[in-house]
Amino acid sequence: MRRRSIATRRPCAAPLERVLGISAAFRVSYAANEGTDVGLEDLVREVVDALREPVKLTSSRIRFSVNDPDRTTLVLDKAIPLAFILADLLPPRFDVLLPGEAVSIAITGGSRRNWRSPVRRATRKLWASAPKAR
Repeated sequence: MRRRSIATRRPCAAPLERVLGISAAFRVSYAANEGTDVGLEDLVREVVDALREPVKLTSSRIRFSVNDPDRTTLVLDKAIPLAFILADLLPPRFDVLLPGEAVSIAITGGSRRNWRSPVRRATRKLWASAPKAR
């Protein structure tokens, strides 16, 4: 895979990635019985799969660690913003992966009343591992 800097990314990449993220959120929602709640782990895995396909990144280059014994769910209205956040943060990281390097994604659940907690933790971890602009 050719390494690209953030500055040389295709101009239409961000809208495409956002569409892929939101479509993944709806796919997970439709696959659920109720259609309104989305499992946090299912959402993150589906969004990551949708985003890695355009850059031809194999699933072995993505490592998930899951700590969600309660199988946290989000309402679809909260899942879509998380999908957008992932769509903004992950592709730049995918673009600068070196051969043999992998991306680690930690999924930590929380209670439904406190849906912001897993979203904030996930965002902080992804932001910290995102490539810095030079």
